This record gives sequence, structure tokens and C-alpha cells, in this order.
Amino acid sequence: MNSKLKKTLAIAACAGMCVAFAGCGDVTLEGDPQTYANPDNTVSIDLPATSEETWTINEEASSAVLDVMHSSRSVDVQIQCVTKAQAEPVAADFEAYADYSLRKWQPDFMKDVQVANCDVAAPEWAKDSQIEEFKGEADGRDVKGIRAYLASDRCFYTVLVIATADTFAGNKKAIEQTIATVKEIK
Repeated sequence: MNSKLKKTLAIAACAGMCVAFAGCGDVTLEGDPQTYANPDNTVSIDLPATSEETWTINEEASSAVLDVMHSSRSVDVQIQCVTKAQAEPVAADFEAYADYSLRKWQPDFMKDVQVANCDVAAPEWAKDSQIEEFKGEADGRDVKGIRAYLASDRCFYTVLVIATADTFAGNKKAIEQTIATVKEIK
């Protein structure tokens, strides 16, 4: 993966996080599942929505990244998709990819979060998965969420569902269930 792509992915992730938690108060994630896909159309996720305005895709994110923000600005979903061929120079296997993703793609605050393994279902297509619940601080606010590293036969994925602590507490089950809805698009 070239350095320009690495920088673009890092900038897109950080830019999304800078505005992610400007919303106030608690929000309830509800509604019928609506599917969102990245511009490359390589990955999608189903998120509960009450209208088309419930979630907004960050159009400035890299085409390999799906970055979706809830209208309350208290939940952000980011998915990075990297083919194994692209990752090979820096990540020869699943564990190396997870380490590389943490160091080079995820927002800086993710390096300091407290993590715990959790019992969250991975998508059926995932050959390998590592799913963790985390808590930390971003932009002066307490945040919680789910971080999932997934691998298929052809790609590696990092899924971040980041929410304000109050929103996560009130929607933990809905947030956990979204991980299983991640789809690899062929």
C-alpha cells in the first residue's frame, strides 16, 4: 500500500472523528435496516434507520473506506477494506493486519483505549475475526464502541463503531448486531 493511500486513509478517519461527537444527549438507534456501501462497492453494512436522513456517508473518505455518521452525530461507523494483495507488503497475515490497522489507519485515540473481548457475532463469511469492545476518550468526550478485525479469502477489514458513552450504553445490542451485517461485495 503506497504512502499516499496510507495518509489519505488516516486523514479521512481523523476528519470523521473530529466532527463525530459534536452532538449532545442520548439517541436511540431504531428503524428498518438500510444498507450503506463504500464508493468502491467492496463492503456494506446494514444500519437501523427511520428515514434516508438517519445516516450520512462521508463523501470525502477514501473509496476503500465506508464512513457513515448518524444524524445525531453521536455514532460513527467506519469500515476499511484492503485486499490481501494490497496488504501483503506490510501485513502478511491476519494478526499482522490487525496490528498494522491499529498503527496506521485507526484514529490516534484508538491506540489508548481500554479493550475487552466481547461475545459479538462475526459475519458468516469471515474466515478470521477478532472483535473487541473498547472505551476511551475522543475530543474530550467519553466514547465506547466495537472494533472488529475481519478476514475473508481475499480481503482484510477493520470495522469501527464509535459512539458517545451514553449512546453506546443505550444501544449496545443494536450496535453489536451491526457487526454481523457487514457484507463483502464481490
